Amino acid sequence: MAIDEKESHAALLAEIEREDNNDDLELQESQSSKKLKQQHVWRMRKILLLVILFFNMMGFIKLTELSNSRRQSMVIELERTGAGCHHEQMEMTMMILNEEISDGSVGIDGDE
Repeated sequence: MAIDEKESHAALLAEIEREDNNDDLELQESQSSKKLKQQHVWRMRKILLLVILFFNMMGFIKLTELSNSRRQSMVIELERTGAGCHHEQMEMTMMILNEEISDGSVGIDGDE
């Protein structure tokens, strides 16, 4: 009977080891899949950035100009949070943004 117990114990240990190996393989496959998805996302972001830069160079879009509503929301956010700036820097930034808004000279085509 001692031999049967040893054999069953050995078989149980072998089965546990196989399950651990299967779990490790599944974990590796999951991590590999996540890494591939992350690489794909970064690749798509780079392509999108290149497309935006291309259209910017061709003059179809202007990355340096923001719409007036966006500038106003930036001013409100600056006033609300201070944006981690020193008080003088925040006042200067708000002054510049407010001047550009009041001039009405800043805007994307059709947003003036």
